[in-house]
Amino acid sequence: MAEKGPNPNGTVTSPEADKFILEGCTIGCINMGCPAAGGTREDSNSTEHDATTPNEKDFQSHQYESVRDWQRFQGIKMEISVACRGLLDADVFSLSDPMAVMYTKDLRTSKWKEFGRTETIDNTLNPDFAKKFVIDYQFDQIQDLKFQIYDIDSKSPDLREHDFLGSYICTLGQIVGSRDRRCIGDLSITPTKIKGKIIVSVEELESSEDMIHMKWEGKGLDKKDFFGKSDSFIIFSRCNEDGCFTVCHKTEVIKSTLNPTWKKISIPSRTFCNGDPERTIKVEVYDWNRSGRQELIGEFKTSLRRLTRGTCQENVYQCINGAMRGNKRYRDSGKLILQEFCIDKNPTFLEYIGGSMIMSFVVDIDFTSSNGNSELPDSLHYMNSSQPNQYSVAIKATGEILQHYGRADKKFPVYGFGAKLPPHGQISHLFPINFNQRDPDCDGIDGILEAYKTCVKKIQSASPTNFSPIIRKVAEMASKVSNG
Repeated sequence: MAEKGPNPNGTVTSPEADKFILEGCTIGCINMGCPAAGGTREDSNSTEHDATTPNEKDFQSHQYESVRDWQRFQGIKMEISVACRGLLDADVFSLSDPMAVMYTKDLRTSKWKEFGRTETIDNTLNPDFAKKFVIDYQFDQIQDLKFQIYDIDSKSPDLREHDFLGSYICTLGQIVGSRDRRCIGDLSITPTKIKGKIIVSVEELESSEDMIHMKWEGKGLDKKDFFGKSDSFIIFSRCNEDGCFTVCHKTEVIKSTLNPTWKKISIPSRTFCNGDPERTIKVEVYDWNRSGRQELIGEFKTSLRRLTRGTCQENVYQCINGAMRGNKRYRDSGKLILQEFCIDKNPTFLEYIGGSMIMSFVVDIDFTSSNGNSELPDSLHYMNSSQPNQYSVAIKATGEILQHYGRADKKFPVYGFGAKLPPHGQISHLFPINFNQRDPDCDGIDGILEAYKTCVKKIQSASPTNFSPIIRKVAEMASKVSNG
């Protein structure tokens, strides 16, 4: 049996950002009193290493000299692909069932946190994982990455229950700065034991959010099984800039038929071809075997441009097995037919901005008692003549960005909630901070700050926290905006 791996944050799943979108409006809800909760469990057995290699230093020092180049590489999305060769065989009666786990190092604590996991591939020592890791590339930071490979023995999410096949540490800058944006490294099982290689490559992702949907069927595929027909599945791979191919999708296995119909495939355009309709796509049809030694039935090449022509004769493909070309009677190993194809256009934020989307900047300020007495220095609403309070800083920081997407006259409605209003001390969870019910607008960011300072002196904090009225209010505002 292979050695068990170090404590790997066993049950932590990859983090995903939740999104809240209210069509037609941008809300700046200023609430300083509710710190974010939760977080990702960290690995206490983090590995330290010198992350800044000469290769990365050279990349950072010489390739991007201008400020514009530096800014262009802030926060761009990179897609990381992982493959392995010659893994340790940890199973007795079959080959290993490998899965890759990627970790990132927290800059503040220097501890490793799990970023995500690939799929598990049965019975192979040379996996090409279809699932990718998408990460924001920060040119001005050292982004440490750790990859660990496991032989998956059960459905347990706890990695400590699976066989550890090796680890590899590098930086994102190392991969980006390497030739062909690809690093090949040794998989270390222990400090003195190495078995197998890992291949980590990256590609900058286009901003396209389009989704490709397609369905395929096979006709007359070659019979590969001695006692049956064929158990076929498809592998789609995109061509990289260096001419190599990266697996981007695998279908399910359809058993015991020479005329399979696979389930509809849904795959992001940037994963399939990185938004390039002319990029070569290799399509391979294999016969699945329990031993893990899959047999090629046939293959062909196409492109997104060709696939967009839909169901036509041009998208009926001969599956060719190169090993059989020497046979004079050989024509093909069957056909693959595109049954359905469509692309769902998902516009990017910039495309929305460049189109006809109307945005409004609406501010809502939390005056509830959780902020403390505004007359005392420990209150978040305390007005200090020498420096602005946290609410003023937040209003200015968000407003100076969002004001450019709002109205041309720079007038913005500003509300408050959780306060007792003059003159009778009635509690309100939706009131204009300028106390003008007919016209809650303030003139620019300076006007918002001035109205806020005046408002703080007139109201008293109250409870509870309730910002559902402002959400309903802004939704009502958005519903009144007509298209065009």
